[in-house]
Amino acid sequence: MKRVFVTIFMLVGLSGFLVSGFATSYERSVKAWPQYPAVVERSEIFTGRSPEGGVRYSADVAYTYEVAGRQYRSLQFGIGSFSTSSRATIREMLAPFPEGAEVMAYVNPDDAGDAVLAPDTDLFFWVGAVIGGVFAAIAVLMWLLVPAELFVWRGVRWTTHRWDHE
Repeated sequence: MKRVFVTIFMLVGLSGFLVSGFATSYERSVKAWPQYPAVVERSEIFTGRSPEGGVRYSADVAYTYEVAGRQYRSLQFGIGSFSTSSRATIREMLAPFPEGAEVMAYVNPDDAGDAVLAPDTDLFFWVGAVIGGVFAAIAVLMWLLVPAELFVWRGVRWTTHRWDHE
């Protein structure tokens, strides 16, 4: 039973750590992409609904840029998709990118049609990496320090004073 419990803890921890780590690693690579001048054509707040029925806001942008004499148009604001229940957060994110503004777009050197304006990942990914790392560390500590007898499941129930056998 100890092995199953520790394995579950380890899988949860490592999956959170790896997914979040991949996103933050991708952010670093995007920030290394060359930057090209771009003109913001649209900068609005999109209002949608969450699966639970609540209001969600996200950035709705369009911009054009030119690479090697060819014109491109992108709708991609940042890495992945981001929405929030806070309209003020999206307004703050879009503040540096008003319609008509000349800004710099990060353009993928391998695919000029792939560009972003704001390559920063959400704080959620950093929190996910930390929580995943903590879960994995707890799993290792449980494996090393907690005796297997405490993981007995069948025929034993916990009381506030002692282990009682059924």
